Amino acid sequence: MIKTKSLVAKQVIIIVMVTIVSLAAGIAALTTKSGSDIESLAFQSGEQLGHRYGEMVQARLGTAMEASRFIAASLVGLKATGRADREQLSTWLKSIAEANPDFLGVWVGMEPNALDGRDAEFANKPGSDASGRFLPYWNRGSGAVALEALVGYDDPGSDGAYYQIPKRTGRAMVVEPYSYTVAGRKVLMVSMSAPIVENGRVIGVAGIDLSTDGIWSMLKTVKPFDSGSIHLISNDGVWAGHPDSERMGQPIGKSDPALDAAKPAIRAGRSFEQTAVADGQPVKQLFLPVKVAGTETPWALQVNLPLDKVNAPVRELRNVTIIGGLVLLAALVSALLFASRRIVGLPLRRTIATLDAVVAGDRGVVVTDTGRTDEIGAINKALKLFQDNAVRMAELEEERHREEQRAAERRKRDLADVASRFEASVGGVVRNVSEQAGAMRGTAQNLSAIATQTDRQAAAVSTAAEEASQNVQTVAAAAEELSCSIREINERIGRSSQMATEAVAEVERTNATLEGLSAAAQKIGDVVNLIQGIAGQTNLLALNATIEAARAGEAGKGFAVVASEVKNLANQTAKATEDISRQIADMQTVSGTVVSVIGTVGRSIIAINETITAIAAAAEQQGAATQEISRNVQQASMGTAAVSANIGGVTQAAGSTGTMADQALGAAGDLSREADQLRQEVERFVAMIRAA
Repeated sequence: MIKTKSLVAKQVIIIVMVTIVSLAAGIAALTTKSGSDIESLAFQSGEQLGHRYGEMVQARLGTAMEASRFIAASLVGLKATGRADREQLSTWLKSIAEANPDFLGVWVGMEPNALDGRDAEFANKPGSDASGRFLPYWNRGSGAVALEALVGYDDPGSDGAYYQIPKRTGRAMVVEPYSYTVAGRKVLMVSMSAPIVENGRVIGVAGIDLSTDGIWSMLKTVKPFDSGSIHLISNDGVWAGHPDSERMGQPIGKSDPALDAAKPAIRAGRSFEQTAVADGQPVKQLFLPVKVAGTETPWALQVNLPLDKVNAPVRELRNVTIIGGLVLLAALVSALLFASRRIVGLPLRRTIATLDAVVAGDRGVVVTDTGRTDEIGAINKALKLFQDNAVRMAELEEERHREEQRAAERRKRDLADVASRFEASVGGVVRNVSEQAGAMRGTAQNLSAIATQTDRQAAAVSTAAEEASQNVQTVAAAAEELSCSIREINERIGRSSQMATEAVAEVERTNATLEGLSAAAQKIGDVVNLIQGIAGQTNLLALNATIEAARAGEAGKGFAVVASEVKNLANQTAKATEDISRQIADMQTVSGTVVSVIGTVGRSIIAINETITAIAAAAEQQGAATQEISRNVQQASMGTAAVSANIGGVTQAAGSTGTMADQALGAAGDLSREADQLRQEVERFVAMIRAA
């Protein structure tokens, strides 16, 4: 953020900053675009220079290669016409060497007896070795053109590559730079070798040797941008031309591993470029292919363009542009300062002085520059309006103060009125809540008393049911004794006994169903109906037993006594159920489930009775009656036991009711206390409102 207090200074600083940024962006864009264009032109110039000297190297290599092919083709033609005279051929090769001073050597190497079949005659003769093969090598290693015999041609390694590779492949080639002894001294040379092919068979190799020094002499004086250089690289990435003689014949990556990246492009005959550091200076390296016609091993010319020299025009343009921009910026700042002070600074200071006077309460100060049409004129017009409204503002302030006092008095009266209404309405609600809590407490106490009474009545019913169960057990024992006395009769009515046994099984299954359904009892009133049903059934059984006893005569007197006892028990049970009915009238809603289950048991017993009656009609009457009495007595015993169990459930329900009544009583007490506390809080709140 700009710290200066002067608006004029801030304005000038902002404009200057924007101008500086704009100039910097313009200079950067101009420099970048110009630098890119200049660099592109420089690279094009370097590439054109490389192509030009590459064509010169290509021409020299191509001339040597054409001479090699010419010699090979001529030897095949001379041999075919029978004029392949060794001395004449040697003289011819000498003339070629003398006519081409760029050729270090001109040579021919023939396979054994491949020229004229007379190798033995020329053993150790000039142009031959001990084998007598035609191996003339005319060279100017000593300065003058002289004849020697080829050596190393039968070496399978690098020394014999100039002969062995064309012989093996049958193709002309540019042999990689290698060291060869010429006139007693080692010379780094390049051979253009061409196979001599007769009837599809290689019978020899012809070649032209070029000294790498001779090739390099064309390139060593070339200095792109004064400090650049041009180098020659073979197909295998070996220096064939370099200012450092120690590197000649060495792999290019040995001295600079970064150069190995260009090898794939060199072997493929493609252009390649990269930025690298050479001799401590950044350079742009261009690798341009040098292809020799008729061969598949292109070489490359490396052009090193010094980036410092390439970018020199860009730096000069940037410096000139920066100086011009600074001069322009200085002129702009001077003009802005002068104009801003005259047009903005002085009028603003007058306006500020007037504003200070108005703020200080001087209502008679004169506001100037209100006639201007710019922002300063607008500010002064606004200041004039502010001055005119100052008096009005003071009057409005006094009026506002008086209105606030009146409003405070009205607010106090309104709060008192609200407090009264709040006390009347909320107080009434609190009183109603307290009264309802008291009523709820009384209701809970009544409910608890009813639950206690119900518990006592259920206990009485349980006692009566236990007594009925004991009586029924007595009847069951008597029936068992009677059954023993008529066992002999039952043996004669076996089929009737079997049917009775099946009926008993049916009753047991029905009893199991009734035990599962007893948990779903809903109303205790049905328990009374069940007991009454059992009593009626027992009376019916007693009547049947009396009739059967009468039929049996003397043998049935015991049955008559038992039937009379059963009838008395049934009457006692009916009387007990009437007492239970009166005692549990208030609890029938709770015991509905039990009544439903017992009613189901009663209906099942009636169905069993009908089944036994049907069976008794088909069997002997005494045995059937005895079995009927025994089964019904057992059923009555089970029914009274069920009554006792369900009366226990009624007792438990009555206890739960009492517990819930106690809980409701406690909740009513809590509600009453909360109502009292609410009333106290309302009174406190109303007092606070009135105090406000």
